[in-house]
Formats: sequence, structure tokens, C-alpha cells
Amino acid sequence: MDLISLQQVLTVAGFLAVLGLAALAARFRRGPLAGNGRRLRVTEVLALSPSERAIILRVDGRDYLVLRQRGTAPVVMPLPGGQP
Repeated sequence: MDLISLQQVLTVAGFLAVLGLAALAARFRRGPLAGNGRRLRVTEVLALSPSERAIILRVDGRDYLVLRQRGTAPVVMPLPGGQP
């Protein structure tokens, strides 16, 4: 009594081969999910106290000030200057 037939082994091997080729193609193609066109960048981080931070973010060419304090919601304010 065979638990695994030759057809099942070949099917699994074929599936793994196609999956491996797809992974290689995605790695070398560097699609939009690869991070080439990053839109968000942390410009500067300043610790105001052990539980507070001021962070300057650049998003799509505009700067934003993010004020974070542990246990509260962050405050986000656009900074003057930069692209509209």
C-alpha cells in the first residue's frame, strides 16, 4: 500500500519549482513593493524627555512635525516651506 504516489511527488516538485522561479523573478525584477520609490523618510528625531519625542518626517516632498508621548495619540503638524 503506497501512501504517496509518483504523481503526487511530481506535482509537489513542480509546484515548488514554479514557486522558486516566481520568488527569483520577484527578487530580480524589483517591483513597486521593493522600496525603490520610497515616499516616507524620517529626517530627524529628538528626544524631549524619556517619554516624549519630536520627529520630522518628509512625505512626498513635504515636511511634517510629529510629537509623540507615551500613552497618548501622536500630534501631526505640517511644517511651513516645502512643496504644496
